[in-house]
Amino acid sequence: MIRACIEEAREAGVRGVVAMVSDGPWMVGKRVFLRQGFEEIAKKDRFELVIHRLKEGAEPRFRELGHDVAAYKGLQVVYAAQCPFLQKSVNDLSEMAAVRGTGGSCPTIT
Repeated sequence: MIRACIEEAREAGVRGVVAMVSDGPWMVGKRVFLRQGFEEIAKKDRFELVIHRLKEGAEPRFRELGHDVAAYKGLQVVYAAQCPFLQKSVNDLSEMAAVRGTGGSCPTIT
């Protein structure tokens, strides 16, 4: 599956394929990607970014949110728009918060 993804990226002419990995729950560990020619480029807490470069270009990075965290009040879900499956979870959480009267918001990080 990883090789097919790399080939599809190559055919699309993009700069590479990046994955966020972790040894924690619900995530794939980096060894799977390293065996396919990916390399580690960044680490934040228990998460790492690995990349398979196809062309030169800017490297992906973790966005720094530390300075903004104090501004969030109540229930906050901060997520990246890259994962199509997250939107349903965000909608479900927002609806549940509205029903329970807990408020909050779900800002998208792009």
